[in-house]
Amino acid sequence: MRTAAEFLKAIKTQEGINSDYALAKFLGESQQRISRYRVGKSLPDAEMCIKVEKILGLPEGFVAASIEAERAKCPPVRAMWRHVAQALSGGTAALLGLAASPALLNAYQSLEHCILC
Repeated sequence: MRTAAEFLKAIKTQEGINSDYALAKFLGESQQRISRYRVGKSLPDAEMCIKVEKILGLPEGFVAASIEAERAKCPPVRAMWRHVAQALSGGTAALLGLAASPALLNAYQSLEHCILC
């Protein structure tokens, strides 16, 4: 799994951006929002995830699944989103194997114990 901070760092590296200010301008966001993403005080929404995927050339849904894993407080939910992100990074063949995965099945079965997470 990759974090919001890691995705932002990858964009900065790829695009030769040196500051959060320049990154914010590049992404069309405020510097404060980018800083909050970078330090983990908030996480990107779906629109930002799509923007990041396009810039970095990542599979559709990979960034969103990674961010949802980062956002999840409940370990089984986090494990499920990590598995989804991993499957998406492996392409369609991996995604088709998602339903049969023991790890995903265990994560779903554990959700009943996670109501108060």
